[in-house]
Parts: sequence; structure tokens; C-alpha cells
Amino acid sequence: MTNLSAELRQYLIITASYWTFTLTDGALRMLVLLYFHQLGYEPLQIALLFIFYEFFGVVTNLVGGWLGARQA
Repeated sequence: MTNLSAELRQYLIITASYWTFTLTDGALRMLVLLYFHQLGYEPLQIALLFIFYEFFGVVTNLVGGWLGARQA
């Protein structure tokens, strides 16, 4: 790893971080899905919960981007 260029090292670190986040995020979503299934929620209800979660993720990103653009 020490023989690699700085750019390649940075690329590998960022790629590994993104893959790690993707795997842990997917695992966490699966745990939430299984938990709500265990509580007796129907598949459609669980899907609507995830749509609600994703919608507010979009809203959060839009507001954060807007605030960030105002500060620049």
C-alpha cells in the first residue's frame, strides 16, 4: 500500500469506505424490515414505512444543499 500513488491510495480508501457504508446500511435496513415483520406489519405497510423514510431523506438532502449553497 505504501508503494501506491497518493491518488490511487485515496481512491481505494474512498471506495472501501463507500462499500462498507453500503453493506452496513443494507444490513441495518434488513434488520428494521425483519423487526417490523416480527411485530406483525403487512408487507405493504412496511413498504410505506420505507417510502416515508426515503422521502424525508430526499427532503433533508434538499434542505441541506439549499443551506449549504446559501452559506457559500
